[in-house]
Amino acid sequence: MATAYPGALDTSGSQLRTDIASTDDLDASGKEHDVMHVNVHGATIALETKLGIGSTTAAGASTSHVLVKQADGDTEWAAVPASTPTAITVADTTDTSCSVAVFESATGDLGPKTDGGLTYNAGTGMLTATGLTGPLTGNASGTALTVTQAAQTAITSVGTLTALTVNGVLTVSGAGNGILLDGLNSSNANTLDDYEEGYWTCALTASSSGSITVNTGSDQGAYTKVGRVVHIQGLFTVSAVSSPAGTLRVGGLPFTAAPSLNESADRGSNMGTVINLANAKSGIHTHVHANTTFMDMNAGAGGTVEDASLADDVDTGSYFLISGSYIASA
Repeated sequence: MATAYPGALDTSGSQLRTDIASTDDLDASGKEHDVMHVNVHGATIALETKLGIGSTTAAGASTSHVLVKQADGDTEWAAVPASTPTAITVADTTDTSCSVAVFESATGDLGPKTDGGLTYNAGTGMLTATGLTGPLTGNASGTALTVTQAAQTAITSVGTLTALTVNGVLTVSGAGNGILLDGLNSSNANTLDDYEEGYWTCALTASSSGSITVNTGSDQGAYTKVGRVVHIQGLFTVSAVSSPAGTLRVGGLPFTAAPSLNESADRGSNMGTVINLANAKSGIHTHVHANTTFMDMNAGAGGTVEDASLADDVDTGSYFLISGSYIASA
């Protein structure tokens, strides 16, 4: 008898016969040989359906697809489900155009991604980005570039600049702030390399003999040094004398005068006067000697002879008013 195989799965009943025993006669009703063939073929169709034959046949699957369990319990041919490894083996690279891995969250099972705006050059060790946001801490090294954005005002870290070119106005604001020029001793004639303010203590002496004592409550003068130019001023009172004679010298200048400038340009003349001398003098003036920290105070009314013995007339209670400038050696 020809066996009539079914062409589709019969879902109305069980596909496997469970009512046939090993001792049954296969000629018995319902257990004939052709019925058994139908039963076995039905079971094969059920297995093929379970494996996904039908809407997702193996012939329609792509290379490397596998059977994947679906939510309804069936299986279908599909790509291997993605998984996030807990460890990745990496190797050092010398590539000069590397992409940097980024993640879209701080935690979780995430796939790595890249961004064209963030690259790394293993040949130079340089990380390149279109911009940086947030504070930068620590030390940075390499070639310094120009700050071009408005955030220049936010640069507050202490560091060393080998050169700074300002095309415009340089403004320093805030109480207690300023530009520190601390005796840089530049050889460039157009470079302002020093600025200082302070006080100096006046010492009065007589070049030949005797002594002059300055009142300790009135012996401080002020000075301002801009580059090599030193401006001095002060009022000094004599508290005692002991037979002073010779040239009157005002010592204790805050900086050593320049040594031997061309055509005696180092001999700075200052404006000064003395009150309460023992004898009246006219034409009182001072000048700073080269490579010293004192200046001589003499008298002279424009004649051919300079009166260089002003110390003789200094007395207790004499006081000096001095204001002027000179060029320092450095």
